[in-house]
Amino acid sequence: IEGVITGGGGRERLSDIAERLSDLDHPEAINAFARQAMKARTRDKLNEVWINSLLSGPKTHAVNIASNVLTSLWTLPEQALAAGFGAATRSADRVLLRDVGARAMGMMQGAREGLKLAKRAFLTGEPTDARSKVETANYRAIPGKLGEIIRIPTRALTAEDEFFKEVARRGEINAQAWRFAHARGGTAAEKAARYAELKDNPTPAMLEAADKQAQYLTFQKPLGPGGRGIQQFANEVPGAKLVIPFIRTPINILKFAAERSVLAPAFREWRDMIKASGRQKDEAMARLVMGSGLSALAVSSALDGKLSGAGPSDPREQAALRDTGWQPYSIRIGDTWYSYQRFEPISLLAGVAADFAGLANYLTPERRG
Repeated sequence: IEGVITGGGGRERLSDIAERLSDLDHPEAINAFARQAMKARTRDKLNEVWINSLLSGPKTHAVNIASNVLTSLWTLPEQALAAGFGAATRSADRVLLRDVGARAMGMMQGAREGLKLAKRAFLTGEPTDARSKVETANYRAIPGKLGEIIRIPTRALTAEDEFFKEVARRGEINAQAWRFAHARGGTAAEKAARYAELKDNPTPAMLEAADKQAQYLTFQKPLGPGGRGIQQFANEVPGAKLVIPFIRTPINILKFAAERSVLAPAFREWRDMIKASGRQKDEAMARLVMGSGLSALAVSSALDGKLSGAGPSDPREQAALRDTGWQPYSIRIGDTWYSYQRFEPISLLAGVAADFAGLANYLTPERRG
């Protein structure tokens, strides 16, 4: 429903259209107004061109795919760590190691189905859940073949995300099916039969949890009131999209990284998971410990000169470092530096840690004093 509202131009625009329709008496007038009201505005067309131009580079899509791969794989050791916490607390509702194996199998199965969904999304330009990284007020502002050509970058981005949504979705369904099948006990054959049944015919609650997991791992979770306000501002104010073309994805990336740092207790969602106890508490702790472990490793690597952050603020020092082959936000393999800067959200954790490690080295004498 939110996707339909956004595609119609936002809540205020739809309310305005409804109010004007209520003033019309004749069916002919109503039909004529409805046809005109839902037409794309000039700024919708300009926004569509602008956003597709931002996403037109092959490197952008390579980074999106790599980031999704890293995030998907990240969930497996994180869930294994949550299983470790569960084994220590012995809570009834806890993550089991066998759940992690079922999740991995589901992710591989989801990859096959994901290819079909990706193909459909690329051809139609529409995600299966009406949610994508393309946050425009009108998804088809430019009509005809020209519009289809212009929208190739956003169609490709939607297709990529559809693939990884299905990977996450199927992994979550498999993990839940395995957990529920074994919770009731019985013989091995009975458990296997229940698992197969739930895996192929998940309950509505399982499907809802799977959809939430898919949106969480592709950074498309619904935003709170503040984030939605920024989205509405960007869609309604002329020229705003030039400055803030994307809102939901960057905010979700920041939250994903923050939940895996010392800032986690500042977020209500993380605190709610801790209060819930059981599996949710174990997963919240696993997020914090895994993220903190990555940050600690990044600090150690930065101190050893194998990982870089922003580097010195002095332009001359920065230039001198670059002359040696060094580059910011990169990892050194052998004598070559490779950038990790855009592989969010994992790179965000590593970059902040590397900046922290390099802080003392790059402070000017005045600042040290």
